[in-house]
Amino acid sequence: MESWISISLILCTFGFLKELRPSEPFVTEYIIEYKNITVEEVIHVAFPVSTYASLASLAIIFLVTDLLRYKPIVILEGLCHVLTWGILIFAKDIVAVILLVTWNLMNYHELNYITVACVGVGAICTLFLPRVHENRQFYLKSGPTLLPDIKNVDKEVALENGNVNNAIQPEKSISVRKSLAALLIDFKAAYGDGYVLKWSIWWAIASAGQYQVINYIQALWEQIREEGDEKETLYNGAVKAVHTFLSALLSFGIGYISISWEKWGECTLTIISVVQGLMLVWMSQTNSLIMAYLSYIIFRTIHPVMITVASAEVAQRIRNDSYALIFGANTLIALGLQTVLTFTVADLKGLALDERTQYVVYGVCFILLGLLIGLTAVFSRKKRDKPAVFNSIPQVS
Repeated sequence: MESWISISLILCTFGFLKELRPSEPFVTEYIIEYKNITVEEVIHVAFPVSTYASLASLAIIFLVTDLLRYKPIVILEGLCHVLTWGILIFAKDIVAVILLVTWNLMNYHELNYITVACVGVGAICTLFLPRVHENRQFYLKSGPTLLPDIKNVDKEVALENGNVNNAIQPEKSISVRKSLAALLIDFKAAYGDGYVLKWSIWWAIASAGQYQVINYIQALWEQIREEGDEKETLYNGAVKAVHTFLSALLSFGIGYISISWEKWGECTLTIISVVQGLMLVWMSQTNSLIMAYLSYIIFRTIHPVMITVASAEVAQRIRNDSYALIFGANTLIALGLQTVLTFTVADLKGLALDERTQYVVYGVCFILLGLLIGLTAVFSRKKRDKPAVFNSIPQVS
C-alpha cells in the first residue's frame, strides 16, 4: 500500500473515532443533571472559560506544530481525549466541568465508556503515523523550494563578508528568525491578495459566530422547552445528524456545480449571512422547539458548505505549502473574535445576557456581516465601472 494511502486511512480513522460522541448534543442537560451545576454556571462560567482556553491552546499549537513535525501533536490530541473522558466519568464539580467544556468533550454518563473506547482506539491509531522528517519553516529544503527572499538575503550577506562558498552552498536548515521571516512572507503573499483577504474575513467572522452558536444552542433549546412543554421530547441528536448529513451532501455536490465565485461570491455571501442571521433571530423569539430545530438545521447546514467554497477559493490563490498556515491563521482569528464575543455577551464580567438575548446579538452580527459584504461589493463594482464611464465621455478638443 502506498504511504499516502495508509496515512490517509490512519488519519480518517482517528478523525472518525474521536468525533464519535453519541450524546454530545445533550451536553448541557448532562452537566446540569449529573454534575449538579446550574444553568447560569454553565453558560456564564464554564463555557466562557472554555473559549478562552481554546484560544490560548490553539495559539500555542499553531506555533509549535510545524516545529514538532505534526505527529506528536496528533498523538497528544488523542491522549487528551482519553484523559478528558476519564475526568468526565469521575469529576463532580465546576472546575472539572470547565476542563471538560474546554476540550469540547461532553456527553451523557451512560455513553461515556463507549466514547472512551472510541477515542482510545483513535489515540492508538495515531501511533502508527510515520514521522515527518522535514517541516515547512525550520528545515527548508535546499534548491528551488527554499524561499527566494531568504535565499537571496543569505547570498548577499555571504558575499559582503567575502565568503563565496557560503554564498553558493544551499542551507538545509534555518534559524527561528529566518523562519519567522518566511512566515511573514507567506502571510503577505496570501493576505496581500484582496480576493483571499475577502474570503478570509468572512471565514473568520462567520466561524466565530458559528462556534458561539454551537456552544450555547442547547441552553437555548432547554429554555424554550422549560417555557413551553417540559415533557416535550428532545431531538438534539437527530438534529445534529440531519444537518451533518445535509451539509456533507451539499459540500460534496457543490464541487460539481460550475459557479464563477469571483463574480457571484460576494452576492452569495451576502444572502447566506443575512439568512443565517434571520434564522438566529427567529430561534431567539420562537416558543416552538420544533421551529428552533428547523432554524438551527438551516443555519448549520449552510456554514460547512460555504466554508468548503471559501477553502477552495483561498487555496487557489496561495502557495501549496501555505495551506495549513493560512487555514490555521483564519481559525485562530476566528477564535480570537469568538473570545471577544464571549467576554462581551456571555461572561459574568461582561453583559452576561440570557440565552434569547444572546441569540438576538448573534443574529444581528450575521446580518451586519452580510450587509457589510454587500455594500463592499457595490462600492467595488462602482469603482471598477467608474473609469469605463469616464473613458466613454467624448473629449473636447
